[in-house]
Parts: sequence; structure tokens; C-alpha cells
Amino acid sequence: MTSPTTAEPATILRQRRKVPADRFAHRHPFVYWFLLLILSNVAATVFNFAYNLALIVYRLMDAQQQVVFWRTSLIYNLSAYAVAVPLLWSLIARLIRCLRCLQRGETVPAAELEFARRRAINLPIIQVIVNLLSWLPAAPIFPAVVCGFGGAHEAHEIWTRFVLSFVLSAFYATAQTFFLMEWFLVAVLYPDLFRDARPAEVRGGVRIRFGWRMLGLWLAVGVMPLAAVTAMACYSEPGQQLATLIVALVGLISGLGIFLLVRIDIEHWIAAHAAA
Repeated sequence: MTSPTTAEPATILRQRRKVPADRFAHRHPFVYWFLLLILSNVAATVFNFAYNLALIVYRLMDAQQQVVFWRTSLIYNLSAYAVAVPLLWSLIARLIRCLRCLQRGETVPAAELEFARRRAINLPIIQVIVNLLSWLPAAPIFPAVVCGFGGAHEAHEIWTRFVLSFVLSAFYATAQTFFLMEWFLVAVLYPDLFRDARPAEVRGGVRIRFGWRMLGLWLAVGVMPLAAVTAMACYSEPGQQLATLIVALVGLISGLGIFLLVRIDIEHWIAAHAAA
């Protein structure tokens, strides 16, 4: 007979959690996953586009630089998607095959199942790397191309603002996508992949300490939105700049305090539950 402490995690995982568009998510999990990736990057893209147009393109660039910017934007985005999407698909192809076999009730070789479980556990970290590699190269590429082929008009400011824009967008998109990805995996994929095992038992899975996870959550929902607003306001009137910085600082400090309190409470509950 299986002991309660062994059976409980697997039983919990098999109890599927409802998600938005639940039927579609479970019938087409990887299409749903891809849509989540797009959704999680939309907010960062909106900020990036608005920042670039309002504070760089229409404020600093001359006509020739604007032409180069639009061409660079089209080429870079097409290239980034052309590389990132096939790369992500190649990283989850074996996971897709394994999950479909499990859903059909077929026997999956132990090595293949172990690989699929490890890939599912590490997928949020893999996404972090791919997302950053898609966003961050734009920080030097855009100003270098615009100033190199369009002229050196306001070059210093163009460089500074492009770097700020793309770095903020990269971390904004990546932090949000990480938590959306984990939520999706636990709710949709884990019930099939971990019917008779615990995620913690899988070798090669990246373990993220609870404290670091809470820090990442604070960065995703507390720091990055404030940083985006502050970056937009940095080039407004001097009085507005100071007021914005003060509000942002107060928001960061209060947000950190709340997250620390929540972390202590949750960590205490987890420790008590584990001991019980």
C-alpha cells in the first residue's frame, strides 16, 4: 500500500486546475503555451513601442534617421521571431511527443519520460534565456544602425534612450513570462507528466529557492511597472521628474516591505506543513 505522504503529491497533481479557456488548453496545450508567450510580451512591446516613438523617434531623430529606424525595426522583429519561434519549438518537440503518448495511454520509455519531465521543469528558465536573447541585442543594434546609417544627430541621447528602453522591456517581458509559464505547466502539463512521481525527484531540474522566487515576483509585479513609468517620465519637466522619482521610490520600498511580510508568512506555513 502506498503511504499517504507518497500518494498525496501525485494525487494533487492529477486533480487538474481550471484555467481560462480550459477545454482548449487541455486539448491544445502547446498552442495555448505559445499564445501565453505572445501575451506576456505584449505589455513590454507596447511600452517599448510607445517609449521609442515618443521619446526617441519623434523627439530626437531627423528624417533620415527615422527612415533607418523603421527599416531596422521591421528587419529586427522579423529576424527575432524567425529565430526564436523555431528554437522554442525544437526545445519542446520531444516534450510534445511524450505528452501526446501519455494522453493516449501509450507506454513511454523511462528515459524519454525522464527527459520530458526535466524539460518541463526547466522550461521557465529556458524561456528566460531565449526571451533575453531576443530582446537585449536590440539595445546596441538599434542605436548603432540608426546612427551609423542615418547620421550622428543626437547620437548620445539616442544611444542612452534606446539602451534604457530595450533593457527595461527585456526584463519586464521575461519576468512576467516566467510566472505565466510556471502557472501553465503546473496547471496543464504536470497532471499528465507526474502521475507517479514528484517534480522534486527529477534529476537535472533547476531548483529555485523560495526567497529568490519571491524576489522575482516582486520584480515582475512591483518593480518593472514602476521602472517603466519612471523611464517615461525621466525626460519630462524637471519638477515632474522629481515627483515621479519620489513616487517610484516610495512604491518600491512599500512594495518590498509587503512582499517580505508575505514571504515570511508563506515560508512559515510551508515549513510547518512540511514538518507535519
